[in-house]
Amino acid sequence: ANTDPSQFQFAIVSDRTGAHRAGVFSRAVQQINLLQPEFVMSVGDLIEGSRDIEVNRKQWAEFNGFVKQLQMPFFYVPGNHDASNVGSSDSWKEAYGKRAYYFAYKNCLFVCINTNDEGTDDPKVDASYRNPRVSQSQRDMIAEAMTKHPKARHTFLFLHHPVWNHKDLEKSGWLAVEKLMADKQYTAFCGHVHVFHKFIRNGRNLYQLATTGGGSSMRGAEYGEIDQVAGPGQHRLAQIAVHLDVVDHQDLGRAAAMDLRIVALDIEPLGDRH
Repeated sequence: ANTDPSQFQFAIVSDRTGAHRAGVFSRAVQQINLLQPEFVMSVGDLIEGSRDIEVNRKQWAEFNGFVKQLQMPFFYVPGNHDASNVGSSDSWKEAYGKRAYYFAYKNCLFVCINTNDEGTDDPKVDASYRNPRVSQSQRDMIAEAMTKHPKARHTFLFLHHPVWNHKDLEKSGWLAVEKLMADKQYTAFCGHVHVFHKFIRNGRNLYQLATTGGGSSMRGAEYGEIDQVAGPGQHRLAQIAVHLDVVDHQDLGRAAAMDLRIVALDIEPLGDRH
């Protein structure tokens, strides 16, 4: 086992693409293997993406070459580079099937959301991908997950776009998500902007992660422009895993106030390689 049975750790990688910088993601894989989390989550933009399915297949083959080097499971979440038009979305379906799903681990709930949800499989509606949102069908999925796991100690949400920062939260679907989860403790993670930022809404922490090789001016932590592998700090995650089932949410204060342990990668331009 990678950790003490009373707790667990997971890592999160953020945007690799959008003018990606060679060498960063492969180095991140090495760092993750040293950290030995029990699994790795993502928040999308894993390949550059194309309308050409063959190009996408080649890019996914390259990316999966990195994933195969990980010593633990990796969970895919789509970003706009991965599945934001008919060609790239079809490539995703072909390779991975579902673009939104959930699972439970040690009585914590993990929900992976597709904010590029086109709302239809009609190939004539490319434009509908351009409005990041959590659709009704995915909100139904979240409700289903909570019904199946009503006593989950904590819920973690993974999505690409920071839809909670949308100018119209009703249109983005996030307001409905908040109402749906009003009595739950949860923490959310996204990417897309390539700048680290922590939001707090309704006492819950919402993290916009920086990059793991994606395009960035790399001005440093002061500007939120760093390459990173993020993971919940051991102490806070141990509290969630060990104590949340015996301590009332209110007494715990804000279980969602998890501290992130950020691993900044000291990268030289070595070039991505398998």
